[in-house]
Amino acid sequence: DPELDCYLPRKVPHGQITVRPYFSKLTQAWRTVHVYTPPSYDEDHDQRYPVLYLQHGSGENQTSWGNQGRAGTILDNLIAEGQCEPMIIVMEEGYAYEPNADTDERGRRENSFERLLVEETIPLIESHYRVVADNDHRAIAGLSMGGGQALRIGLGNLDTFSYLGCFSSAARDIGDLIPDASAVNDSLKLFWIGCGTEDFVYPRSVGVKDALREAGVSHEFYPHPGTHEWQSWRLHLSLFAPKLFKP
Repeated sequence: DPELDCYLPRKVPHGQITVRPYFSKLTQAWRTVHVYTPPSYDEDHDQRYPVLYLQHGSGENQTSWGNQGRAGTILDNLIAEGQCEPMIIVMEEGYAYEPNADTDERGRRENSFERLLVEETIPLIESHYRVVADNDHRAIAGLSMGGGQALRIGLGNLDTFSYLGCFSSAARDIGDLIPDASAVNDSLKLFWIGCGTEDFVYPRSVGVKDALREAGVSHEFYPHPGTHEWQSWRLHLSLFAPKLFKP
C-alpha cells in the first residue's frame, strides 16, 4: 500500500522491545511478556511513562504486534515526528489457563486472561518499569480477539484504564458490558473503534458502534477500505496512539 508507510524503518531514534519472563501464580506456569520502551527510556532515568496494553488476535501470541505488526517501528516514527507521546507498550499472550480450569462442551478450557492482565501483568510492569501508575496513564487496545478482550477488560475496569481501542473487534452484543453510560463517559477519555469495510467482522464493529450510540456512550468510529489483516491493524495503531495521553 503506497499510502501506508508508518511501519517502515526510518533514520530516527529507535526504542527497543525486550522480553521479560515471569512466573504466573494464576496459571502456575512461566510466561513471557514483550515490552516496548521508547528511545528516551534509557536516556532520562527520571522520566516516567504512560502504558498501552496492546493485545493480539486469535491464534497469535505476544510476539505478533512486534513482529508482524511492527508496533515498535510505528511508535518510533510517530514519536520522532512529534505526533505521539512517548509511551511503553506491553504485549501479553492473550491465553491464560488455570490448572483446574473448567471446559465447555467442545473441550475448550476457560480463558482467565482478563484476570491475569489486571492481577498480574499490570503489577509486574509497574514494579519493574518507570511508569505513571494511575488510570489516566493506562490504555488498552487489541485486534480481533484482542479487541474483544480490550472491550471486556476496559469496560469492566473503568477505574484502571482511561483509553480503550478496538481494532477489527470480533465482539458481539456488548450491551451487558455497559453498566452505566455516564460511568463510561466519565471514566474513558477515548473509546476508539476502527475496522475495514471489507472485513468479515465489519458488521460486528458496526453493531458495537450502534450499541454504544443507543446507550449514549461517547466514542469514535473509523471505517476505512481494508480487510482483516495487518495493514489494517498497523493503520489503526498509527491513528490510535497519537490520541493517547495528551497533556
